[in-house]
Amino acid sequence: MNSVRTDRFKKAYTVLPLQIKKSAQKSFKIWKVNPTHPSLHFKKIHKKQEIYSIRITLDYRALAVKSEETYIWFWIGNHREYDELILSL
Repeated sequence: MNSVRTDRFKKAYTVLPLQIKKSAQKSFKIWKVNPTHPSLHFKKIHKKQEIYSIRITLDYRALAVKSEETYIWFWIGNHREYDELILSL
């Protein structure tokens, strides 16, 4: 799977707790090999736009937009912020 991270994603990642960063690294390694792995809950979350979600932990998610064959990771954060963000998309 091809993917890139935006500056916004990188900035949000830097302020995450260390354990969440480790979980994110693990999740992205799994995703690159097997995006349908059940632990990831990787899914399209928007009806019209190619926006996808991946589970980092029970309380953290990351979002990407698909552009051609590349996933552009643009956000990572806690589930409360995730819920608010997807309502605004």
